[in-house]
Amino acid sequence: MIAFHTHEIEQIKQTAIEAERNKRLPQSVLELLYKYKLLKLFVPKELGGAEATLPQALAVFENCSYIDGTLGWMAAIGSGGNYFTGYYSEETAQKLFSAENAVLAGSGHVGTAKKTNGGYTINGSWKYCSGTGIATFFTVSATDENGEIKAFTLTPEQVNVLQDWDAFGLKATESNSIQVTDAFVPDELVFDLSKPQLSYNHYKVYSFPFTLFAQYSFGAVVLGLYRSFVEEAEKYAKQHADNSERSKTINQLLNKARISVDKHAAAFHKSAQATWDAHISGTGIGEALMIEGAETVLAISAWVPQITTNIFSHLGMTALMEKQQLNRVYRNLLTANQHILLRKY
Repeated sequence: MIAFHTHEIEQIKQTAIEAERNKRLPQSVLELLYKYKLLKLFVPKELGGAEATLPQALAVFENCSYIDGTLGWMAAIGSGGNYFTGYYSEETAQKLFSAENAVLAGSGHVGTAKKTNGGYTINGSWKYCSGTGIATFFTVSATDENGEIKAFTLTPEQVNVLQDWDAFGLKATESNSIQVTDAFVPDELVFDLSKPQLSYNHYKVYSFPFTLFAQYSFGAVVLGLYRSFVEEAEKYAKQHADNSERSKTINQLLNKARISVDKHAAAFHKSAQATWDAHISGTGIGEALMIEGAETVLAISAWVPQITTNIFSHLGMTALMEKQQLNRVYRNLLTANQHILLRKY
C-alpha cells in the first residue's frame, strides 16, 4: 500500500540517533508521515485520509516498525486515533481530521467531567499520550456525575504537557503525561464508544471491535520490530563470528527466531484477515474469531521478549551501546511490547 523510496528509508534511519537525543522526530520524518498519510490511514478519503482496510493498515504498521520503531509506533498510534472519526458528526469530523497534519493524541480513563451548560468541565491527568508534540487535538476519557465514561476532545491550548516521557525505548514518541484544569468541552466534542457511530457508516473500521483493533495494531508494531531485531542480530553475529560455543549458541537461537518470526507473522495476518472478512461480510466476527485474534497477538507478545532477550544476552558489550542500531531496535521492541493490551491479565 505504501512504498518508501530508498533514500527516504535511509533518511529515517540516519536521523534515528538525533530523534532519540532530541526526544522527538525531526521535521523531515514528520513530513514523510504526512506525505504518506501514515497518521490518517483510517480517515475517510473525503477528509484527505487513506481509508485503508484493517489488514492493509496492519501491513503498513509492520513495515514502518521494521524500518524504525518510532515511525511504526507513531503510525499505529496516530492512525489509531482515527477510529473515533465516526463518533463525531460529519461537520465536526471535517473540522478535526481534514488537515494534512491532523493528529489526535490521548490516553485512558482517569479524569472527571462535570456537566455544564452546553458541555462539560474536564479535570484530570493522563499518562503516556504519544504524539503530544504534534497533536492538533487531544481526546481523554473521564467519568461524569452519573458514573458514565465518555471521551472528551480538547485543543492543545487546553492541555498542559508535562514532558515526562523518559523511557529507555521509543524515546522520540513524545509519550508524555498531560494535565487538564477546568477545561470546557462543548457537547459536539463529546462521544461514547459504547453508542452507535454517528457518521461514515460505509467505512467499516469504525465498527470493528475497538480492543481487538488496538491489539492488532500494537501486534503489528511488535512484529515489525521483531523482524528488524532478528535481521540486526544476524548482521552482528556475522561480524563477530568465530568457532566458539558462544557463536554456535547465537546461531542456534537466531535459527529459532527466523522460523518463529515467519510463523507468528503468518498466523497474525491470517487471523486479522479472517476477522476483517467476517466483519465486513455482515455476519459478525463471533466469539471464536475474537478469542483467536486476541490469543494470536498475545502469543507474539509473550514469545518475543523471551527469544530476543536470550539472543541479546549473548551478543557482548558492544551491543550495549545505545547508538548501535541493534540496541535501539531491542529497546524499542521491549518498550512497545509493554503495552497493557499485549498482556493476558
